[in-house]
Amino acid sequence: SSFPFSLAHADMVERTARSSGTRNVFREEFSYEGYVNTMKVMALKVSRLKPEMVFIVADYFALDTFLRELQSLKSAPMVLDTQHLDAAFELAGDAERYRNAYGIYPLIRDAAFAGAFQKRFGRAPRVYAAEGYDILKFLFEILSRRIDPASRQSQIAFRGIAGEYRLPALTREIC
Repeated sequence: SSFPFSLAHADMVERTARSSGTRNVFREEFSYEGYVNTMKVMALKVSRLKPEMVFIVADYFALDTFLRELQSLKSAPMVLDTQHLDAAFELAGDAERYRNAYGIYPLIRDAAFAGAFQKRFGRAPRVYAAEGYDILKFLFEILSRRIDPASRQSQIAFRGIAGEYRLPALTREIC
């Protein structure tokens, strides 16, 4: 897709593929406006190019649409996505469609957080659980200390499960 995180992932994958000697690197950016048809067209392009692997940054519905179209075209490259595939698989209910699909996401290394999350919600934390927890705790700290996040004079540092968050940030983003 054309979202900033998608472009950053695509740049990284493209550089890695080219540096490893991969010759057949195809890149297509897409907008989420009308993406159902876009996924179908991309699947058609992939089926004609016949790559061994496709890296896609898409939500569950877009991924399922893409995989469904590849399946109908009898094209079965390895498909990598930056999502957990369990929810998409549950929605689709089609094991064959997801046979060559793999989710890539960060590993949560904090055993205490993972255990507490498992106990509270009855499942292991997914990709952004730690970041979401950190952001909410960081926002709580900002609000409870009555810190203005828009002010360049505001200063706070918070070490969370997934990393460090601080103000002021170098950009207008909270990082």
